[in-house]
Amino acid sequence: VLVIGGHTGVSETDVVEVFQRDAGTMANGTYTLNTARNGCTVNTLADGRVLVIGGLSGSSASWLSLDGAPLASTEVYVSR
Repeated sequence: VLVIGGHTGVSETDVVEVFQRDAGTMANGTYTLNTARNGCTVNTLADGRVLVIGGLSGSSASWLSLDGAPLASTEVYVSR
């Protein structure tokens, strides 16, 4: 399971992590996002790549406020 972006409680994150269900552990992925983002949409493409769409950037310290600027950018993550 991929965990992409998010909010640290202070700012957005550019981290991509992999949750390994069988082991119950998290591991850093081999990729970081070009743009730190929170609340993005993620879709798996037919060829197995993962498309990361939009989200927010530059929000305040409160992750509950969701007051960041909407992102119009996309990124493609290639799982290895």
